[in-house]
Amino acid sequence: MKGFFEFVKPKFNYMKYLIILSIILISCNNSKTLEDRVKNYMKDSVVTGFDDPKSYELVSIKIDTFKVKDYTQNVRQTLEITKSSSDSTELDSLLKVDQSRLIDYQIHVNFRSKNIMGALMNNEYNYRLDPQTNKLSEIPK
Repeated sequence: MKGFFEFVKPKFNYMKYLIILSIILISCNNSKTLEDRVKNYMKDSVVTGFDDPKSYELVSIKIDTFKVKDYTQNVRQTLEITKSSSDSTELDSLLKVDQSRLIDYQIHVNFRSKNIMGALMNNEYNYRLDPQTNKLSEIPK
């Protein structure tokens, strides 16, 4: 019997560590996603100002990321169109920055709600989330 328990004991310890690791990973993943944050922001601050808040219905949320690489491409295209050499120093400095660095998130929220006359209206809000300050701000139309 001693040989049997020696065989089972290492598996038990392995399973114990595997269970502890999975508990840690699950508990670390409890943070809210960006989409959940936007939904809560809409319900807590935007929908309360509607004529009929009970009629609010979320249609879609689209999240776009804007990285340094995208901005660099835009500057290159602008330089090619304008044939300007004055902005080439800006392009050179951009090429030194990590191209995968995130500049911001742009969030497009489509929803339906009733207006003051009771008609169901489709509407859209656009937001920007700055990763450095972690603040959500509305993009003017």
